[in-house]
Amino acid sequence: MISLYALRALLKALSPLIGAEEELGNKAVSLGWAKEVKKDRINKWSSKGITIVNEELTALFRREYEAEYNAQMRRVSLPPWDCISVTLTRAI
Repeated sequence: MISLYALRALLKALSPLIGAEEELGNKAVSLGWAKEVKKDRINKWSSKGITIVNEELTALFRREYEAEYNAQMRRVSLPPWDCISVTLTRAI
């Protein structure tokens, strides 16, 4: 399973693109969209992109991680309850 750290690194890498597309009204950017842009503008787009996606990304990761964790825990085989009660009865 991919880690939250990896997802945040991906978000950090894509955040300027996300912010730029948001500024264009959710339209795709054109070829060479960042070549002539100043660093301050790219930082602004990065901040905006992270703000837009971070909360949803974290919630989605937690939901999926919890579902996978619960599925794995259900796969763990425990001894039948009858064996436990017999052991407890003998111990008493």
